[in-house]
Amino acid sequence: MYKHIKLTEEQAKKIHLKQLHLDWAFLVTKDANEQYFVDPYQVEQCTNAEFDWLKELPLSEYVPYEAEAQLQGSGSVNF
Repeated sequence: MYKHIKLTEEQAKKIHLKQLHLDWAFLVTKDANEQYFVDPYQVEQCTNAEFDWLKELPLSEYVPYEAEAQLQGSGSVNF
């Protein structure tokens, strides 16, 4: 079981591809249930105070896509 930080669609749009620190941006993904998530490692590494609120969000179960679905692009987020 994987634990990631679950986001609303609005939260996901707010952070997706935004700079978390020099030369690194947040990458939001969807799980097999079409819920938005961000990896907690990205949040831990964030030095941009604008996104400190992410550190307050709890971890939730992330259900990954099967390998074949991932190869077809499932889990990608396009805003």
